[in-house]
Amino acid sequence: MDKVGVIHGRFQLLHNDHMKYLLAGKERCEHLIIGICNPEVDLTKYTKANPHRSKKSSNPLTYFERMECIKYSMIEAGIKQEEFDIVPFPINFPEKIFNYVPLNAKYYMTIYDEWGEEKLKSLQNDLKLDV
Repeated sequence: MDKVGVIHGRFQLLHNDHMKYLLAGKERCEHLIIGICNPEVDLTKYTKANPHRSKKSSNPLTYFERMECIKYSMIEAGIKQEEFDIVPFPINFPEKIFNYVPLNAKYYMTIYDEWGEEKLKSLQNDLKLDV
């Protein structure tokens, strides 16, 4: 079991598969840090592999609203609040990620598409994280 795990996503809107993802991450670590991508307009940008995710219409909830949904859903799922944190995760600006999460954590992610592959390359190859 990892001491600290980091998982990330937009969580626009939080749904059952997001919860499966979050809970699977929590099963693998003592403390889970949940990073919310696109936390604000200034930390969101268009990428070819991710064209719709940067649109305002694809991001209806604020960071605060998503944080509240995640926090109460995790608690409702039986995870103690002291076993997780929720932070911004500016995936579009990887150089800013370490303002919010530790370098020495284990990073968990799912890969479904080209955008997932692009994020994996950025985290694993560019930032040299343990993914």
